[in-house]
Amino acid sequence: MKQRGIGVQGAMDFSGELVKERMKKYDLAKQALPTWGKTIDDQVLIYSKVLEDWMAAILHWSLESKRYFGKDVDKVRETLTVTIKPQMAPRGQKVIDDLW
Repeated sequence: MKQRGIGVQGAMDFSGELVKERMKKYDLAKQALPTWGKTIDDQVLIYSKVLEDWMAAILHWSLESKRYFGKDVDKVRETLTVTIKPQMAPRGQKVIDDLW
């Protein structure tokens, strides 16, 4: 936020765009893979499916677990909206006002 001079929502939007860009790069890289023959191609396909399942699983897990959203997990799951409270520190950790 400080590096780019943006607020919390701007930082979330920026992060979201980074994720979208990386997903697009992944898709383009997957489409550009050469062929090595059926045996290797099948193994590469399995591996890429594992990567995709892993990425999706992280999202699903974060919406099932209370680890990230605590008691608000049901509300977050329903609305896909997160209230960011930058001055709060989890589990009694100290808040560091300025990391730069």
